[in-house]
Amino acid sequence: ILNVDRFVSTGHTKNQLEIVQAFVLLVKEEPDLTRGWELVLVGSTNDDRYVHQVTEAARGFPVRLILNAPFEEVRQRYATSALYVHASGFGRDAETEPELLEHFGMAVVEAVASGCVPIVYGAAGPKEVVDIL
Repeated sequence: ILNVDRFVSTGHTKNQLEIVQAFVLLVKEEPDLTRGWELVLVGSTNDDRYVHQVTEAARGFPVRLILNAPFEEVRQRYATSALYVHASGFGRDAETEPELLEHFGMAVVEAVASGCVPIVYGAAGPKEVVDIL
């Protein structure tokens, strides 16, 4: 399971912490279903505090963070992942904070073009992109 986004805790967040928390809950609740699966979060960062929060939430679970990866590694991750998860906009109000939702979702398009099945937060750009696909 792949997510590619920048790690940032304020403004237009990508919600990696929430993705990790959901994955950890799934692993705890459905160990047989999730056996052999790994969540891989790839992204650029300049928010060390947020990366630390995400890392701590993932500790002890099959979660890997790959920070500031070269483009070829990002391409390889897209090519070898089965699912792509995207949660930008989760927890935001589309009516009062539209600027904090994903506007288009290029990472979602790249994931689908690479053969990943998308799991996206159903609002704004990703909702429209997945609906079109």
